[in-house]
Amino acid sequence: MKGHKSVIPEGMPSIGVPGLDDQHLEIDALCGDLERALVIRARPGVLMSKYEWLAIALKHHFAEEEVLLDRLPDTLNRAHREEHRRLTGMIDQLRDGLERGDREKWLWRHHVFVGEMAQHYARFDRPLGDVIRSW
Repeated sequence: MKGHKSVIPEGMPSIGVPGLDDQHLEIDALCGDLERALVIRARPGVLMSKYEWLAIALKHHFAEEEVLLDRLPDTLNRAHREEHRRLTGMIDQLRDGLERGDREKWLWRHHVFVGEMAQHYARFDRPLGDVIRSW
């Protein structure tokens, strides 16, 4: 995305797989939109809408990655899949906090989630990109 400023401090990494890189940028942009809405104290309906878009994009992305993971041995893909479940659980917990109206804690949890996504890209998606590019 031209002109996109990543919410990940070191910037959005490329894994060298165009479709997945585009999805990573989309997820990053949606995280940024949600963060800005939290900071300006947007109305609950606006926040929930932004959360829903992020959750849909994230779950769609994980599903696409898992189709690719099906081509790898279980030892290589099991941890990646478990990480997807953990991150999906985190985003669902964030939604629960949002519904309770716990904005301050929610913003902090959102920052934790963004940090966890950055770790996911480094630990799981970059190696997956290396494998995909070798096919």
